[in-house]
Amino acid sequence: EMYRTFNNGIGMAIIVPEQQVDDVLTRLSGLDERAWVIGEVARSRDEGPQVVFE
Repeated sequence: EMYRTFNNGIGMAIIVPEQQVDDVLTRLSGLDERAWVIGEVARSRDEGPQVVFE
């Protein structure tokens, strides 16, 4: 009932190097955990906003 009533967010976020993403997703899947890539960390190229929500 709580999951239908309240927005519980995404749960846990794990930040890993790009070259390890596939391995981490495979391992989590093997543990019956659902996981998605939801973004990336990138160096800013200019003086603009540091965070952009789309």
